[in-house]
Amino acid sequence: DEVSECISIKPAKPKPCDGHGGGDAGLISSLYATLSGSTCEPTLLEYSLDGYKLALAAEKSRASGGTLVNLEEL
Repeated sequence: DEVSECISIKPAKPKPCDGHGGGDAGLISSLYATLSGSTCEPTLLEYSLDGYKLALAAEKSRASGGTLVNLEEL
């Protein structure tokens, strides 16, 4: 049997001084628009997530002394 869960979220209101110059709020706004079906541009969220994935890989590499990180394993 398939189980689903409904999660209510509200769109973010970015401010110039918020995390990463408003980039975090932009990510959440794109996620909200995609999940609510109010956009036909899901690639914008995909690009944002790729950026976060790269940042996580960079931090993982830094924390482990500069070792290579396989992005497919993140």
